[in-house]
Amino acid sequence: MKAFSRICAEINLDAIDHNLEVMRSRLTPGTPICAVIKADAYGHGATPIAVHLEPLPFIWGFAVATPGEGVMLRRAGIRKPILLLGYFRRIMKISSSMTCGRAFSRSSLRSCSRNAPEKRVKRPLFILPLTRE
Repeated sequence: MKAFSRICAEINLDAIDHNLEVMRSRLTPGTPICAVIKADAYGHGATPIAVHLEPLPFIWGFAVATPGEGVMLRRAGIRKPILLLGYFRRIMKISSSMTCGRAFSRSSLRSCSRNAPEKRVKRPLFILPLTRE
């Protein structure tokens, strides 16, 4: 039986820059971009990619799948907003430095408000209406 070595992906940050410029060329000028780097940037290393992208003025912030990924970015010094894409009951108890993710219902809106660790601090909240086909 033939032995296989692990697969290695090499990330070219210049290619990421190029792809972002192509996206920006198709957007209305001034439109901010949220870089989705969940699952460790799909296995390619969220931290180095976030560190590379954060200085870009058109990058609004970053989207991650779990609170742990957000904490990892904060520990790496990332200051731009971090949007948690998953549904979490206690999202606001996790970190006041991360955005309260998404609200699906009135009860989830109340939960975000009730669990906010700092009532005076305003955090963006993305409200996703549920549609039926």
